[in-house]
Amino acid sequence: MEVMGRSIDVSLECSGAPSMVRLGMLATKRGGTMLLTGHGPKDMNLPMASAAIREVTIKGSFRYRNCFPLALALVSTGRVQLKQLITHRFPFDKTLDAFNIAFKGEGIKVIINVNEAD
Repeated sequence: MEVMGRSIDVSLECSGAPSMVRLGMLATKRGGTMLLTGHGPKDMNLPMASAAIREVTIKGSFRYRNCFPLALALVSTGRVQLKQLITHRFPFDKTLDAFNIAFKGEGIKVIINVNEAD
C-alpha cells in the first residue's frame, strides 16, 4: 500500500484504534517498522500474514511513564523550548501541502489547524 505515492519506512500508531493499526501495518513498506504506542482493545483482527511476508518489524511500547519526570523538568526549566520545534503551520484546506512538507523532511513539527482561530 502506498500513501501519497510512497511506502512508509516507519509507522507510528498512537490511537490504538483497530482500523488505524491495520492501516499502519498495510502502509509500512517491506522491511519497515511499525511502532505501537496506543492502547486498543485486547483482541484485534489484523493482517499478520501480510506483515510477516513483507518482514515488517512490529514493536510495542506502553507505560513510558519513566520518561515524563525528565521531560517535564527540561520543559519547565526552559532547557527545552518546545515552540521552536514547530516549523510549519497550515490551515485545514492546505493539509496536502502540510503532508508534502513532512514527507520531504523539510519540517520538524508540522501542524494542521482544524479551527481557523487556532
